[in-house]
Amino acid sequence: IKTEHMQQLSIGINVEELIASTKYNPEIQSILTETLPSAEKMAAHNKANEPERVLYCLQPSNPIRRFFVFFSNQPLFDTVVFTAIGISCVFLIITPPYSKVPVGSTDPTLVEPPIPTRIMDMMGLVFTSIFTIEFFSRVMAVGLWQTKHAYLKSGWNVLDTAVLVFAIVDELQLFEGGNIAKMMRLARALRPLRLMKRNAGMKLLIDALVGTLYPVVYVLLFASITCVAFALIGMGMFRGRMHRCTWPGAEYPGGLTECSGFHVSDQGYMVHRAWVNPSANFDTLPRSMLTLFQLNTIKYVSVMHDTMDITGLYTSPSQNYSDYNCLFFVVYLVIGSLFIMNLFVGFIVDGFNSSKGEDSEAELEYTRFLRAVREYAPSFDLYRSPQNRYNRALRYITDSSVFVTISMSGVVVSIIFMLADHKNPDPVFAQVFELQNTILFWVLVGETTLVLLGYGPQGWLNDGWKAFDLFVCVGSAAGVISSRREIETVSRCFRIFRIIRLMKMIKPIRVILNTLLTSLPQLVNIAALLFMFWSMFAVVFVQLYSTTKFGLRLGPTANFRTYVQSLVTVYQMVTGDEWMVLMNDCAVEWPECTPVFSTAFPEYRYTGPDYEFGDCGNVYALGLFVVFMLFCQSVMLNLFIGMILDNFAFITDVGGEDDEDADGGAKQPSTHQVLYMYIHICIKYLYINIYQWSHTCICIQWSQICVEGADNGVKRFST
Repeated sequence: IKTEHMQQLSIGINVEELIASTKYNPEIQSILTETLPSAEKMAAHNKANEPERVLYCLQPSNPIRRFFVFFSNQPLFDTVVFTAIGISCVFLIITPPYSKVPVGSTDPTLVEPPIPTRIMDMMGLVFTSIFTIEFFSRVMAVGLWQTKHAYLKSGWNVLDTAVLVFAIVDELQLFEGGNIAKMMRLARALRPLRLMKRNAGMKLLIDALVGTLYPVVYVLLFASITCVAFALIGMGMFRGRMHRCTWPGAEYPGGLTECSGFHVSDQGYMVHRAWVNPSANFDTLPRSMLTLFQLNTIKYVSVMHDTMDITGLYTSPSQNYSDYNCLFFVVYLVIGSLFIMNLFVGFIVDGFNSSKGEDSEAELEYTRFLRAVREYAPSFDLYRSPQNRYNRALRYITDSSVFVTISMSGVVVSIIFMLADHKNPDPVFAQVFELQNTILFWVLVGETTLVLLGYGPQGWLNDGWKAFDLFVCVGSAAGVISSRREIETVSRCFRIFRIIRLMKMIKPIRVILNTLLTSLPQLVNIAALLFMFWSMFAVVFVQLYSTTKFGLRLGPTANFRTYVQSLVTVYQMVTGDEWMVLMNDCAVEWPECTPVFSTAFPEYRYTGPDYEFGDCGNVYALGLFVVFMLFCQSVMLNLFIGMILDNFAFITDVGGEDDEDADGGAKQPSTHQVLYMYIHICIKYLYINIYQWSHTCICIQWSQICVEGADNGVKRFST
């Protein structure tokens, strides 16, 4: 027996008494002295395992503590808390940012939420009380901080506590008005984070994502140093040289001096000329770094053209006057955008997979074993097919390669004709088109009928592909039955779905389909996590910029007036919309807007009804939009790609010799390999004695398979 095992077994024994009892046998006493734990180790063990007191007073046997342990472990209690979190998130979405918000600038009617504000305020108090009871009961059960399994020793519980503190401060209204009160309202957006703790899949994703932060810090440091270096170079090349006049009249070689006075627009308005700087410039270090971050998101065309038009200091730009300035952007795009950003994403994806343990040898062996078992396991039907000779003959026909080839040829012909369809076709083409539609439809009906006669109705339940063909047949029949042209056109497209079966017959495409199917459970968790973070940012944008005036991009098609519109705008930004223009629109400040619609501030020259808000944004938009793009686009969105690549690597990893005929069934080398991996995993990673499993059905079956027709070496190994 190993020494450490003996020491673990001997904990709890009176070591001094045992050693003293062997004083007449020095040899045994020496062995016990070397093997048994020392007095110091026993003291440390007793101290580590002594009963812990909650709040320095409640022992484990205390009735009060036992009640809270029982109460906090009840499934009904967790259900109530989870329901309260979900409903509070719904209230968070439908709650307007201000109590009195008009429908529009010309309609003073106030916006009414779906649920009256009074009821939502009362329910908010109820939910906060439930969360407070949950916190108190769990602290009384496991302790706050000083115990081994204290509540605040878990990062998820710390997050729950922070959200609870913000909620209590908001409910008590300790801060009325001002920036602190607005921060308390913004903290409501953190409530959806509590849902992740209750979902094992998302919790695993977040834990793995947090595990990537340590290596990513070095990438961020390297990226920041590179960004500062290029920002300083950009300041030296372009600072103060990107200004231009807002209206005609100061064209090159004119400049700042000529950009004065008034200009009459085409509509007949007299406007004042101004010497302005574009929002993306290199005048200061922060603004220069923000411009370079814009380049990292491949939004560089307008900035590059502005620098290529530079003519000098205080002179108007001229098209392509300094076209050599584009070399600066070419170099930075290669280094900053293509290299550093992809390095950043690569570190995140690799660290994410490593944090989940998927790169370990044990995980690879286990995945290969499961894949082999799934691939070579015998299949069976849930419902027995008819067994008379006519049904068996029809099944033989429908399963034959000739029948499948004819069926797939019809699909290919249908797709070719649909690709050749066009507006105002020739009468001959139209007749041929309709003829092939009719023929192929009845061919599909005939296939479905043969399957029904050969396998019976239960065949659609046993085989998903046969059910899929039935779905296509019913959808195609809807167009034949209906007299509407639109339904006929849509139903004709149902036949294209059968190309999926054609894909299954091609091995490389089948690998891709298997990758997608394998990735679906994990992708669902990532999609839910991504939607949750998008929702959080959408709520924050609604709270901050729902009343901000429209600008260059902020308008009817992209705004933050409601949660739905904000979520759509968030999706647009992640998928390539002009996020930097939205950022500048949300950063508008007085005097270009009205900070508060109130007659109490005469300097704003507002004369309408009084409200508690204005149409200005804030400078925090510059940092908020950068954090949003960095987190939601560069991190979360690329996890989709990382997850697919990770599953694709597992599927294409053969883990041994490549058997081109693997689709035909389990071959002898494949069977030997599966057995070897099974025993290897059991012995090396799971520490299971193989003899303990010798009487189970699995090992008996594998042993029989290996003994039959195997060489002597494999026989000895199986035995």
